[in-house]
Amino acid sequence: MSLFPLVRALATQTLRVDIRPMIDRANAFLTFASQAETVALWGIGAMLLAGICLFMERRRMKRAAIDRIGWVPWTGLFLTFAVLGGGLLAVAVPGLFQA
Repeated sequence: MSLFPLVRALATQTLRVDIRPMIDRANAFLTFASQAETVALWGIGAMLLAGICLFMERRRMKRAAIDRIGWVPWTGLFLTFAVLGGGLLAVAVPGLFQA
């Protein structure tokens, strides 16, 4: 028995997920978000990217084949995103605590 008919059957079926309600909820939140909340969200996003860069740098350092380490400067990207995210969060925190 070949897997080709099964693969073709799975490929012809489409995954139907309606993301419009999620987009509407995010749009409603961002419409009424203060500037401090928006800056905090950008800061959190930058910190998440810094975490991904840190993970990728550690992964690169543990590679067994030294000549296959890649060319992306993960350490520089990590520092850039960490400083940017930390600065944005530092600016946003006072605005979040004001009433």
